[in-house]
Amino acid sequence: MSLTVTTTATTELVIEPKLRQRLKLDLVAYAELKALQNEIAEKLAERHVAIEAIREKIGEKSLTLDGFKITRIEGTYEKLDKKKLVELGCAVAWIQEATTLQPKKSYNKITCPGEKNHVEG
Repeated sequence: MSLTVTTTATTELVIEPKLRQRLKLDLVAYAELKALQNEIAEKLAERHVAIEAIREKIGEKSLTLDGFKITRIEGTYEKLDKKKLVELGCAVAWIQEATTLQPKKSYNKITCPGEKNHVEG
C-alpha cells in the first residue's frame, strides 16, 4: 500500500496600491455583470422551455413567426472508437503513433466570491 500526499504552495505578492485598486474595481464590476448575466440566462432558459413546449404542441420541427425562426436541431457526430479499432486488428502502438497533441486556446479563469466554478474568459 502506498501513501500519497498532495501539497499546495502559496506565493504572496506585493501589488502596487494603484494597480491593486484598479484590479479590485475591475473584479467587482465583473462580479456585478456576471450576476446580471446569470439572472438573464435564467430568464432566457425559462422562456426557451416555454417556447419549446409550444413548438412541440404545434408538432413542427421548424416554423417562422413574424421574423422569429424556431428549429429543432437534432444531430449526430462521428467519434473514432479506439477499443473497436484494436478489436478489428489495429495495433495499439499504431494508434498512439498516429495520435498528435494539439494545443488548446489559452484563457483566464475568474472566480467570483461565492462561486464554485471558474468562468472562462
